[in-house]
Amino acid sequence: MNNDSDLRRSNASRADILVVEDSPTQAQKLAWLLEQANYSVRTVSNGREALQRMKVQLPELVITDVVMPEMDGYELSETIRNEFGFDVPVMLVTSLKSASDVLRGLKVGADNFLTKPYQNDYLLDQVDYLLSNRRLRGKRKMELGIEIEFGGERHFITADRQQILDLLISTYHESVYLNQELEHQSMKLKKQLQLQNIQMRLSNDLQACLSIEELFCTASKLLVSLEQVEAVWFCEGVENDHIKVLKSTHPHLKSGKIVPQCTCMKTVASDAENSPKACLLTESLQSQGKHHYLPLKFDKGHAYSLHFFLTEESIKYEDLSTFFATCLQQIETNLDRITLLNALEKKVELRTTELANSEKRFRAISESALFGVAIVSGDLIVEFLNDTAKSLLKYQNLQDIKLREVINLNTIPATFNEDIDASWMGRPFPGEMIDADGNALSALLMLSPLNDDTPSLLLSFIDLTDLKQAEDKLAHMQRLESVASLSGGIAHDFNNLLSIILGSTDTLTDNTATLEEKREATQSIIRAASSGSELSNQLLTFARRKPVRGEFIKVSSFFTSLSKFILRLLPTNIQLNFICENPDLEVFTDYSQLENVFLNLAINSRDAMPNGGQIIVSAELAERINDVETLTDSAIKGDFVKMEVKDNGIGIPPEIQEKIIEPFFTTKEEGKGTGLGLAMVYGFIKQCNGYIKIESNGEGTTVTLLLPLAHSIDVRLKENSLLTNATNSSGESILIVEDNEEVALIVKRHLTALGYKPLLATSFQKAELLLTQNCEDIALVITDYFLDGKHTGEEIVSLVGKVSPSMPVILATGSDFNGFQVSGNNHSKCRLLRKPYRREELNNVIKELLPKS
Repeated sequence: MNNDSDLRRSNASRADILVVEDSPTQAQKLAWLLEQANYSVRTVSNGREALQRMKVQLPELVITDVVMPEMDGYELSETIRNEFGFDVPVMLVTSLKSASDVLRGLKVGADNFLTKPYQNDYLLDQVDYLLSNRRLRGKRKMELGIEIEFGGERHFITADRQQILDLLISTYHESVYLNQELEHQSMKLKKQLQLQNIQMRLSNDLQACLSIEELFCTASKLLVSLEQVEAVWFCEGVENDHIKVLKSTHPHLKSGKIVPQCTCMKTVASDAENSPKACLLTESLQSQGKHHYLPLKFDKGHAYSLHFFLTEESIKYEDLSTFFATCLQQIETNLDRITLLNALEKKVELRTTELANSEKRFRAISESALFGVAIVSGDLIVEFLNDTAKSLLKYQNLQDIKLREVINLNTIPATFNEDIDASWMGRPFPGEMIDADGNALSALLMLSPLNDDTPSLLLSFIDLTDLKQAEDKLAHMQRLESVASLSGGIAHDFNNLLSIILGSTDTLTDNTATLEEKREATQSIIRAASSGSELSNQLLTFARRKPVRGEFIKVSSFFTSLSKFILRLLPTNIQLNFICENPDLEVFTDYSQLENVFLNLAINSRDAMPNGGQIIVSAELAERINDVETLTDSAIKGDFVKMEVKDNGIGIPPEIQEKIIEPFFTTKEEGKGTGLGLAMVYGFIKQCNGYIKIESNGEGTTVTLLLPLAHSIDVRLKENSLLTNATNSSGESILIVEDNEEVALIVKRHLTALGYKPLLATSFQKAELLLTQNCEDIALVITDYFLDGKHTGEEIVSLVGKVSPSMPVILATGSDFNGFQVSGNNHSKCRLLRKPYRREELNNVIKELLPKS
C-alpha cells in the first residue's frame, strides 16, 4: 500500500491543498508534512478566511480542523458544499471519535474523517486517495445509485453523493489501521510486561546473593529466560586484550575460559560509537543471534562486562536498551553491595580476631598483675576479678556482688562525692576493701572508664596492708629518732625539776627555815611535780606506736605546748616565733601525730639554717581556699585552718622539690636522717583530709598545711571543765586498790580531805575479798592499772562489773592508756585518770561519777 501511495505522490503535479487550522504549531507541522510530499500548501487560521481564499482560487483539497473559533469545521464543510458543490473534497481532522461525529460529517458533506493523533503516512495515504478519486470521478460520473442505511438514516448514493462513499471508506481504513495499531501495542505491552517481570525477579533474586559468582549465575539464568535472548555470559578483563569467562549459558563458552576481545568490545572501548556493534564472535560460536556487550561500571580493580546474543526474530536492540540498562544498574548496585558486604565481613572477622587477641592479652596481663583488677558494670555490679583480686578478696564466684560491698565507703576521702560518679574517675585514693569474710584491707584504689562504648568501669587496687604495717614501724622508728634528738634536753629539764624538788625538801626539813620559806618550798615542789607530769605526758603521747582517737585541739594551746618541745631542739642562734591571733581556732585530729608533724618540720628548718636564722609558726582561719595548689590536688573545698612553718634557710633546690615527700629520700649525711620525715607528714595530712604545699625559692622554705576546721565541739568532751572544785561528798565509802603503799596513803589523805571514807586494798586478792563482803557499802572503786606484777586494773573493772554493774570505777596509771578501751569492758561507768594527778582532778572525776543526790 505504501508503495502505491509513493507512486501516486511521484506522479502528482503539486496539487493545491488548503489547510485550515487555528493552531499555528499544528498548521506549520501539517504544511511541512504535505510540502515534503510534493504538495502545494496554503494555510489559513479560520473558516471565514478559508472561504475568501477559495473565492480567489479554488483548491483541489481542503483539510480543516473541526474545533475552531468563529466557524468550526462542520460549518465550513457545509458552506463549501453549498457554494462550491462537490468538486473540492473536504477532509475533517479532529480528536472527536463518536458515531455522532461521523454522522454530522456526512450531513455537512465531508469526504474524509481523520482522527487525532494520526500517523503521518496514514494522513498522506488519505490525501492521495481523495485526490486520485477526484480525478477519476471527474472523467466518469456514477450513473447508478446505491441506497444504504447508516447511523439510523437511509442515504441514496449517486454521482452527486460520492462523498458519502469516500467518507465511509476512509472510516473503514482508519478502523483497520487502529485495529492493527492495537494489536501492535498489545504485543508490545506483553513484551514489556515480560521484561518488567524479569526485572522484578532480578531485583529480588540479586538482593539475596552473597557472592559475585552467585550474582552472575542468578543474573544469567534470569536474562536467558527472555525469548529475545539466546545466550548470556559475564566476563572479566585480563591482559593482552583477552577476557576471562566467569559465568556463561552458552555451550561453547565454559566458565574459566579465556578468549580474545571481540570487535564490538574494541569499538565500544575506543568510543567510536555509542552503541555496541555485531562482531565475528557470532560466527565463531555458531550463534543465530547478534552479539551485544555492556561494560559494568565497577571501580574495584575489576573490568567486568555483560555479554548476550539477541535472536534474529527478536525486537530491535534499541527497544531493549532501557531494559538492559536497568538490569545493568541492578547488577552494578548488587556488585557494590556484595563487595561492601565482603569488605565488612573481612573487617568484622579481623575485628573479631583483634578483640579475641585483645581479650587474651587483657586476661594474660590482668591475671599476671600483682595488683587487683575488677570490671564493674554501669549499675555498679562487679563482673570480673583477676586472680590477684580473687585471692585478696576471697571471692571465687561472682554472683551479683555490688561495688559498695567490696569498698568501705566510710574510708573514702571527703573530697569524693557520696555517689560514685565522675568525681571518682582517674583519681587514686586511699580506702579499705572488704573481703568475702568481712575483713578490711587497706588499699590504694582508682576507678576509670573502660572506654569500650559501655558505662563499665575499671577498678584497680593495691593491697597496702603490709605497707601500712611497715609504715607504722617506720613511723615508730622515726619517733624514736626524734626522741633520741630530744633526750638530752629532756634529761636536762628533769634534772632541773629534781633539783627544785630536792632543794625544796631540804628547806622543809630545815628547822631554821621560816614558815613562809617552807610554804614557798611546798609551792615549788607542787609546780615542779606538775611540770614533770606534763613533760612525761608529752613523752608518752609522742612515743605511741599506734594512733589514738582524734580529739579536738585548740591551736593556741597546742602552739604553747609545742613551743616548749621545739625550743629544746633549736640552738641559741635560731629564733622561734608562734603566731595565732584567733584563740577559737580548733581542729579535730591526732594530737601526737600533729605534734610529730611540727617537730619534723622544725628539725628540717633547723638543719637548713646552720648559721642561724628564724622559724615562724603561724595559724589562721582560711575559708574556701582556692589559691593553694597541692602536690596532687587542684581544688580545695570547705573551711580549713591554715598553718605555716616558715624559715629563712638555704631552701630546697628545684631539681629535688618533687622528690622531697618520697620515703627514704634525704639530702642529709648518712646517719643523720632516715628520709621519712616529710613522707610521714604528707601521709598524715592526707589521712586528715587535709592539704599540703611546699614552696622554696632558694631563700627559705614555707610549708603550708590545711586541716579541716572543727566547727563544733562535743559537749561531752568539755564536761570536766564545767565542774567546780566544791566537794559533793555525803560520806560515801570508796575502795582504793593500789600496791604502792606511799601512793595509796596519798590517795587516802585526798579522799579523807574530800569527806569520803577510804577503804584500802594493796593487792588484787584483798580487793576481791572487800568487794565480795562489803559490796553494798562501797560507792566507788579507784584502782591502779598495774597490780603486784600479776594482775591489772582491767581485771578489777571486770570484777566490779560482775559484782555490782552499777558501781563506778576510776582506772589510774602513769603509763600510756594505749591498748585499753573502756567500752570494751562492758562497764559503762568507768573513767581513766592519768598519774600524777592533783586532788582537784580526782574530785572532779568523783563528782562526775557520784553526782549529789
